[in-house]
Amino acid sequence: MNEVLFQITEKTHLHHVAIKNEIRELGADDLSVFNEHLRLCQPKHKRMFFKGVSQSDWQKWNQNGIRYFVLFADKKPVARCCIEPLNDTQWEAADVKVCSEARKKGYAKQVVCHVVDIILNSGKTATCRTLPTNTAMLRVIDALGFCAVQRQLLPVHGRLMTEEEFPAYAQWSVKGYADYLLYKAEKSRKKALAASQEEFNDVYPDGAKTKDTYLYVVQNEANEDIGVIAFQQSPYSENCAFITELVIHPDHRHKGYAQSALQFAQADAKEKGFTTMALNVFKNSSAFPVYVCEGFRLIEDYPDSAIVEKTL
Repeated sequence: MNEVLFQITEKTHLHHVAIKNEIRELGADDLSVFNEHLRLCQPKHKRMFFKGVSQSDWQKWNQNGIRYFVLFADKKPVARCCIEPLNDTQWEAADVKVCSEARKKGYAKQVVCHVVDIILNSGKTATCRTLPTNTAMLRVIDALGFCAVQRQLLPVHGRLMTEEEFPAYAQWSVKGYADYLLYKAEKSRKKALAASQEEFNDVYPDGAKTKDTYLYVVQNEANEDIGVIAFQQSPYSENCAFITELVIHPDHRHKGYAQSALQFAQADAKEKGFTTMALNVFKNSSAFPVYVCEGFRLIEDYPDSAIVEKTL
């Protein structure tokens, strides 16, 4: 799974957080401080045997313009972030790490905010990248005002699925979710199919005519059917469009069509009066990065899935 690239281009776009701890830039003579931080990041049973970074590597990083910043709590170096110059206009806030015993205290937000402020004050664009499954880092990125870097997308449009097309779609969708349940080793095939069918019937009780449901066949610029996207009014909020399906045919994947389809659905939902869009997405799904790139925010985080939401 590829990392998602985010950026902040102007200082006014940075959402500052209160810096409550000492943050210090490490110089050429501060290798011992950096290695102490690395040692604290190791599991306790491995700390005694941890050797750390060599002097030659530390000097090489300094010569290449990589600048490390460390946050201290109780006089211990517990969090880090570095500035990595990418080119003449972009510097990256990279290698963010908080030792396990100091997490969930806002230290990552503080040290990244401090670093990004320095980058923007230097007249550079601040970038940051992370895997879409790294939900802890996504929360930091979202809190500080980073926006995903958009790529050029191929155009798509949607047509409402017909009642004649719905049975084939239903059969495919039920089988796909049953396969996932089997992959998770949660059920036998018979039970997996039954559970999948039950959930599908809950979502589409009246098939393609289910009330407040918008089920689209996605078409590319050549009017070829390349996928499906669907949303319906959330049972928890009449103003929220809840995505129930987004899939692109294997022959048309890795071309940006999923993100284009999502943009189509957002525009369509907004036109229909919805003010937010949300969904439940599996973290190992190829669609997860698409939602991250489109600015959906994590509102609930689970081991295998997440609820994400976006204001339209």
